[in-house]
Amino acid sequence: TQWRFGLLQSIDFERMRTGTLPSDGRLSNEERWNMMYTKLLAFKEKYKSTLVPNYWEEDPSLGTWVRTQRTKFGRFAHILTSATELDGRSIKLDVPLRERLRTAIAEAFDYDENGVMVENMEHRILRLQDIGFVWCSSEEQWKDKYRRLVVFQKEHNSTLV
Repeated sequence: TQWRFGLLQSIDFERMRTGTLPSDGRLSNEERWNMMYTKLLAFKEKYKSTLVPNYWEEDPSLGTWVRTQRTKFGRFAHILTSATELDGRSIKLDVPLRERLRTAIAEAFDYDENGVMVENMEHRILRLQDIGFVWCSSEEQWKDKYRRLVVFQKEHNSTLV
């Protein structure tokens, strides 16, 4: 637990400055999410990628958290990169991306489109998107292997690896 408090202090965490940590030592969901996001930023800085292994020995909680983000929000992230379909239905191309994202979240969880939960989820998705979060790790790994194959093919004039 001490290393967690050290991480929070390193980012000038509000409750650490004011000394108002809850008596039970628990963080709110938002505080916990922000702490893990900060760890992801540190991972990206070090490894130049957001592809945290699912079972990363150095910090298993980060691997679990990243996998959870992909599972929980990945189905909405495609809205930011694909403007043609949403859950098999056609959507209008002139509708702003954020509005489509909010609508999809609200419909999926039966939330009020202008509610706090939708805002929180949208905010999290956009923050992850802004740092180049990889939503589909298997697709990204395939693309990486394809890029390597193209380089190999150019060097050896063959794709027989």
